[in-house]
Amino acid sequence: MRTDEELFLAVDSEDAFTELVTRWWAGIVGYFRRRISGYHQSEDLAIEAFTCLYRYWQNYSPDRPFRIWMFFQAKMVLCRYYRSRKRRRIRQVQSDLSLEFAAAPDDSCQSDIFAQERTEVLGRRMSA
Repeated sequence: MRTDEELFLAVDSEDAFTELVTRWWAGIVGYFRRRISGYHQSEDLAIEAFTCLYRYWQNYSPDRPFRIWMFFQAKMVLCRYYRSRKRRRIRQVQSDLSLEFAAAPDDSCQSDIFAQERTEVLGRRMSA
């Protein structure tokens, strides 16, 4: 039985990469599952992590343990997921705010009230 490092260095062989994926699938999905909710989303992120492994295999240094490098790549995938989720949430809040306050009156007194309400709504949405 070949080691993970040997299999990964032979990544141009489809059989070697398939064996790596089979060997580590449950571990990577479990890693994501513990950090996010949703099994299917965890599987999607695991697929993305293995895609990154395949895409950046030339960056792997054989003197480092493969397991550590693989979980580092998974961590980077998870960081990108969190960033994209945060951007989508901010865009959604901005969209909701623009719809709620699209027709603000011209009166300066009322404009101050609407500005205060907008700030309160934004605060509630960001803390939710």
